[in-house]
This record gives sequence, C-alpha cells and structure tokens, in this order.
Amino acid sequence: MLLDDLMNEELTRLQMQAETDESVIRSLGSLLIKNDFVDDEYVESVWEREQEYPTGIENNGYNFAIAHASGGTIYRPAVAMGVLEEPVEFRKIDNPNKTTPVKIVIMLALTEPEEHLEALKTLIQKLQSTDLFQRICSCTTTERAVKLICGSTV
Repeated sequence: MLLDDLMNEELTRLQMQAETDESVIRSLGSLLIKNDFVDDEYVESVWEREQEYPTGIENNGYNFAIAHASGGTIYRPAVAMGVLEEPVEFRKIDNPNKTTPVKIVIMLALTEPEEHLEALKTLIQKLQSTDLFQRICSCTTTERAVKLICGSTV
C-alpha cells in the first residue's frame, strides 16, 4: 500500500500546538479515532510503546518521530501526521536517556508487518531530506503537506 493510500488531510495537522510528547501522540490518535481508523486502546498502546521504545530521530536539527504500536484495534490502515508549531521534546530512539526537539510527528496505524516496515523505511528516508522537511514545515494547507510527504506535487 502506498503512502497516498494511507494519508489524507483529515489525518494531518499543521501548526499543531502541544506541550509534551504524550499530548502530541494523544492528539494524533484522536484524529485516527475520530475518523474510525483505530480504537482508544491502540492510542494507549502507542503511548506505552513510546515510553518503552522512544521514536525521536535526530537529523541535524530537522528532527522527527514516527510513533507506532501493535496493540489495540486498527479498523483500517492509516498514517497521521502532525507538524508542530514549536518543537516538542521526544526521547531519542538511539539514546532513550536523552531527548531531541521534534517538529514533525507521524503516527502509523498499520496491520501488516511488511507494510509497517516499508512505511517506516519510506518515511525515514523522506524526512531525512532537509529540503522536504522544511517544505512540509512551511506548508499552509494540509493538502500540500500530504502531497509533499506522499511524493506528489501541487
């Protein structure tokens, strides 16, 4: 399944305001719940996993996190994205005792292991491009942000 089959404007927030990593995860989770992609338990399992296995990725100041889990119920596969107004500290994937200020957070809700791994790989590769990262952060419409991350142009 391609990213553009998994993402849409209803699952994307720009200029998102949050104080903590937990509030970011719960906010993205509420988008997935509201649009009937997952249940409450899935969002709780994402937060629990984040505490045990952090997902903050440092990338020369263009830092992001890709939160995910395997618990709870996923009704339909989806990917939610939040572009934060101000960076929020997430614990680092490679050093959980340290944090990194994250500007873009992705939440995966995928059922197939191969699809999950492919989405992780694709999103990490895309978000490591500082040009694409900056373009997503400067978007004024969710439509444009989704098109950019999915590889389409507007």
